Amino acid sequence: MKQAIVRETGGPEVVRIEDVDTPEPNDEQVLIKMSYASVSRPDYLIRSGIYPWTKGKLPLKLGIQGSGVVVKIGENVEGVNVGDRVFVMHLIVGECNAEYKIATPDQLTILPPDISLLDASVMYFFFAAYAILIDFCVDEGKTIYMKGAAGSLGTAMIQIAKLKNHIVIASAATDSKCEYMKNNGADFVFNHKNCDEKEAIMRYTDGKGVDWIFDQIVGEHFADQFELLAEKGTIFIYNTLGGHPQDYSVTEKLTEYWSRCLGVRAFSIHYYREKQDRFRRLKGEVLELLKNKVLKPHIGHVLEFSDIVEAHRIMDSRDFCGSIVLDINN
Repeated sequence: MKQAIVRETGGPEVVRIEDVDTPEPNDEQVLIKMSYASVSRPDYLIRSGIYPWTKGKLPLKLGIQGSGVVVKIGENVEGVNVGDRVFVMHLIVGECNAEYKIATPDQLTILPPDISLLDASVMYFFFAAYAILIDFCVDEGKTIYMKGAAGSLGTAMIQIAKLKNHIVIASAATDSKCEYMKNNGADFVFNHKNCDEKEAIMRYTDGKGVDWIFDQIVGEHFADQFELLAEKGTIFIYNTLGGHPQDYSVTEKLTEYWSRCLGVRAFSIHYYREKQDRFRRLKGEVLELLKNKVLKPHIGHVLEFSDIVEAHRIMDSRDFCGSIVLDINN
């Protein structure tokens, strides 16, 4: 079979499709014939050697999520049958960018007929967004801000935020992405390349600021965001694509705004690794919303498996909206 493998960290060019033996499931595993698999920011982090759970480990097999059909099951497997259409998520091992994938039942979500294999291939983003906005942020009707919300996770975040009656402010670096976010449900969007971020947010909120900021960048200017928060406001970190802030800046800014009781929280989907029952319940709720078309994945690009390097180039360029998906069957 063919599988996407990284033998050295770097840019898109380090991704190779290689011929490898088709794996055989043991008594506790199933074998999935993959139909679709996503290319997303976690793949960038893994490929670049940044992802903490795979850092320093080579070779790496890409693809944290995808969809397909079960073609073989181990003797002791229960609750899964040959022919089941499934979503598979494997955040650390990956291996979804392949013609076949080995998995254990706890890594699978059996799909109802109402959800297509293409849409199912990016369900991880809806699981993560739902976890953040429903399981962690239990309030309703808050004013929230997301920078760069035109990608896979941002698309899911906006849709789920509106289910909780939040007012969504979103920004991006291009007018086309701003239009995309507006059409996806954001209440107020602006191009942060063309205007002052603080001025735009404060004007829209009548000078109050936002209750929550969802930040996947962080970076050296992270602490500047405290100026955008309302009283008791909180920044939720769910990635660090821009690296870490200066050590002194966060403490300094928090001290400056001490009387407003601002906060910082971090989120990782790995929180659920030891809470599988809770995660299963969460996934079931998301499945119902997807099945009933309350939530809708937005697929921006579908490329053939052989074009995986191009898929990574598109991802690195950030010049896309929605999700990037590989058609493994093709």
